[in-house]
Formats: sequence, C-alpha cells, structure tokens
Amino acid sequence: IPHSLMTGLMWFNMDNYNSVQNMRHFCDQNDDMKGFGWTQYDPRIGGRQIIKDKEMHIKIITDFVKTDSGNWALKIKGIPTKKDLKTSLVFYAGLEGDGLLEYAGMRDLPKNLVSGNLKLLGYSTPLGSAFEMDIFDTKHNKYIRPSKPLVDPELDPSLTHHMSLHVPDGNVWLAKDVFMTLLQEEISEVQTQFEKITDVPVEQLFSLKNTADFTGNLHFIQKSFEGEFEFAITFNVDGTSDQFNKENLDESITSALSKFDEKFSRNIQLKAPFNSDKFIKFGKEMLSQLMGGIG
Repeated sequence: IPHSLMTGLMWFNMDNYNSVQNMRHFCDQNDDMKGFGWTQYDPRIGGRQIIKDKEMHIKIITDFVKTDSGNWALKIKGIPTKKDLKTSLVFYAGLEGDGLLEYAGMRDLPKNLVSGNLKLLGYSTPLGSAFEMDIFDTKHNKYIRPSKPLVDPELDPSLTHHMSLHVPDGNVWLAKDVFMTLLQEEISEVQTQFEKITDVPVEQLFSLKNTADFTGNLHFIQKSFEGEFEFAITFNVDGTSDQFNKENLDESITSALSKFDEKFSRNIQLKAPFNSDKFIKFGKEMLSQLMGGIG
C-alpha cells in the first residue's frame, strides 16, 4: 500500500566523529559489507537476516515474524567484533496518506527523552485499522554513559531519544537525509558554544533532540549502546487475537525458524554429494534471498 506506514533502521558508530557520515540505511555495495542477507525466510511467517558490517565492527541479526492478521515483530541483536564498541541505532516510522501517528506516554523527562519502553499509536485510512507500535529492550542493555558533563540535558546518550516532525507525503523514504539535516542543524547550534567541535563528546554531539514535542508523521527513535545489545519493535493491529509482545516474541521467532527448516527439508531433497550440512545451509540461504531479497 503506497501511502501508509513505512519503517526503517539506520546505524552508525558512536566512538568517532566521522562514522555518522557512513550511517547505514539502504543496502549499498559501497558499504564494504563482509556479508548480508536472509539465511531463513518464508514470506508467510518471517525469518532471519544476518548483516556483517566490517567497517562498523558489528554483526547485526534481525528476526522478523508476522501473522495473517497483519501483525509483525522485529528483534534486532547486535554483536560487536571490536572491544568496547559504541553503536547508535535509529529506528523510524513514518505515516503517509490519511491517518495519525503519535507518541503515547508520560512526558516527565526532557521533551525528547524516554525512560524505558516507548509506544506509538496510529491509524491509517489506507490500512483501514488502528495499530500500536512498541519499541522495547528484550535484555538488559548497557547504554552509553556520558564521558563528560552534559552540554545539554537533552543530549544524554544513556536514555532513548525520540524525535518527531512533519514531512510531506512521499518523503518518508528520505528519512536518512532528514535525520542528517536535523543533526547538522543541531551540531551548528552546539558549535556556537564551543571553540572546537571536538570539545563536545561524540555520544552527545550525535544524539538527536526533539523540537516538535512528539507530534508529526515521521518519528525517529534513537538508542545508543555500548557492547552487545538487543531490542525489538512490535506492530499490532487493534482487536486482533494473535498479537506480539515481550512474553511471546522469542517463542514466535523460534517457531517461525523451525517451520522454515521443516518445510525446506520436506520440499527440497538435495541429492548426494550435495546433501551435506554446508550445502543444505547454502540452499536455505539461496532460497531465502530469492523470496526475501529486494533484487
């Protein structure tokens, strides 16, 4: 459905001043990945994708599951390949066409910071339904702590940042450009207070402020971690009985991956000498890439 909900994920290192210029978003051959793609994927139930980002020193595993009711969930796990790695991830959700997308929660912290879980409420006329999106940690993550006193309370990297704004229909796919523009404006503002930009720690300089008080049709949620991390996003249509939550997510993922393996074994019989584990693994990845890839 062209004019409805669009979501995406971006990431970059938070331990040097240059890595934000190479922020990951679209799949690009110039990103010098060690490997990426679906290792298991059934369009009806979901699967697993593994991204080996050599330059950003991290392996990202995304587990995606879905139901016939239109509900879906995504669990994102990051495994660093470098000690003490600091990584910032930005999940975005944008709504085009008639509808509403807003933050649901208390506003007792500085206006762009959220403590704990975060929920978005929405309604899309083209989708014909109201929905909830929950963004939550699935394990105890170590968030980046400020290395120096905060330049501004709104730049605290140890909390989840939520930035929202209005963009014209047809522009949600430009989320990376929008994010970079907002970040540059913020950096320019900070620069007026300091002699050198390097006087501001990286983790504060690249933490996004909110200027729109949680209103708008495009929402950025930024989480900045030290070391390994794991968090999830669930999308649930109001009134459905097969909704995803923190309690059933892992079981749903395990079930989806097992069903894919069973279906592959049942329908694709590899003949000798191509029936060893390495060829079965290769076959699953090839089939998954065909069904799940954008190419």
